[in-house]
Amino acid sequence: MTRRHPIALVAICFGSIVCSPAFAQQRAADGVAIDEQGQPQYSTFSLCAIDPATGQSGAAVTTRVPFVGRAVPHVRAGVGAVCTQASTVVEYGPRGLDLLARGVEPQAVLAQLLADQQRESRQVGVIDMKGRAAAHTGKQNGNWAGSRQGKNYTVQAIVSITRAIRRASSTGGWSMRSDPRSSKRRRIKAGDVEFGR
Repeated sequence: MTRRHPIALVAICFGSIVCSPAFAQQRAADGVAIDEQGQPQYSTFSLCAIDPATGQSGAAVTTRVPFVGRAVPHVRAGVGAVCTQASTVVEYGPRGLDLLARGVEPQAVLAQLLADQQRESRQVGVIDMKGRAAAHTGKQNGNWAGSRQGKNYTVQAIVSITRAIRRASSTGGWSMRSDPRSSKRRRIKAGDVEFGR
């Protein structure tokens, strides 16, 4: 007489259904999930800022994609900062900083960086040491993507542009005198809260 193990049978059936190609989530080349329309689903929040009183510049990023710290934020002392996200082009960071160092204004930096065919899948923020900021959010980044610029900062987000950017851009001041990371931490935390992390 053979004894059946109903739990094992259910587990095997469930495993074969979940592991089937119909349930497998499609991924872009960089590992990010793709939606039904074939668009990557990033959820990234970044900021670039300067403190004119101290002459410091900085950038920070939070996202669900691992290892973005090597690709998204780019900072150069005495020059400014660039954050490149969405369909990230790492070279935008050094190239953008080189242009800023030559005195090119942030809006013109964006125009030069985004002279490619995939500009509508990109998101980039730029700030110089004069506090001038500019950002680009391509139309293929979805309805919940955008940016906001203010005195001495630019913030960019994909997934939530409403309260996350408003809260992050108004949370605390940009003074970096006591701890250059403290105000950036408050803004990143505000973005994380909005993203539900």
